Amino acid sequence: SVKNAYDFLVSMGVITYFIPYLLMFGALLKAQREPLPEGATRAPGGTPMAIAMAVLGIVTLLVSIVLALFPPGEGNTGTLKVVVATVLVVALRTVPGRDITLGPADPGEVAARLARSAAYERRHYFELLQRAGYVMPSRPAAAQDRAIAADEAILRASFEHARVVTMDAPFPTDPRPVADTILAAL
Repeated sequence: SVKNAYDFLVSMGVITYFIPYLLMFGALLKAQREPLPEGATRAPGGTPMAIAMAVLGIVTLLVSIVLALFPPGEGNTGTLKVVVATVLVVALRTVPGRDITLGPADPGEVAARLARSAAYERRHYFELLQRAGYVMPSRPAAAQDRAIAADEAILRASFEHARVVTMDAPFPTDPRPVADTILAAL
């Protein structure tokens, strides 16, 4: 049904959007072991508070991801669908026309596209890093290029064991045929 397809896509979205936050909180834990650069300050509460907040964030995200594996009203069958869908990566492209098509994609190309999209979403952060480079010349200047390369490497490794497909769909479109097409691919 449409409701089940919608719940399924929301569950996939929750899992997909929360995974980077796990990495962010993990980076916060790792950063506490590094010496502070000159001119930088730690968050209020220092290292113990940062570690406590990182652990709390990781636990909260893990609980949320586990709960997302059980969409409402499906019992235990939802778990299998979400876990199977996690190995299916759908890259959405908007195209003119009315047809919705799904076909194989090059995982490297999709990884590169997603890494560049992520860099665009963080453009304000990269602008701040660039400004910091003027004040602290010891900071490396090409943070954006390094971030894109690191993101692309992580995505390529993640896509090694996943089925990567590209969905061409018009924008705007009714999400029901899009969901039906994805569910049919499972």
